[in-house]
Formats: sequence, structure tokens, C-alpha cells
Amino acid sequence: MHFNVGDIIFQVVFLISLVVPIVLFITYLTKQRQQTNRIEEKLNQLLKDKNSTK
Repeated sequence: MHFNVGDIIFQVVFLISLVVPIVLFITYLTKQRQQTNRIEEKLNQLLKDKNSTK
């Protein structure tokens, strides 16, 4: 079996160009979920504080 170096480099670059956006998207979703959880916790705390002052 004979492979050209250019073919191997092309395949590696193509694979990286497919994997990197997927990893970035997963990272983005994870950060968004964490931010949403923090906002939710703050809102819950504010509501709890408001209800306890009544």
C-alpha cells in the first residue's frame, strides 16, 4: 500500500477541521448551561429573600 505525504496531510487537516468545530460547539453549550444554572440560582435566592421579608 502506497500513500503520498500530501494525501496524509490533507486527510489529517480535513479530520481536524471536522473535529474542532464540534469540540468548540460542545464547549459553548457547556458554558451556556453553567451560566443558565448560575442565573437560575441567583433568581431563586432573590425570590427566597423576597418571600422571607414578607
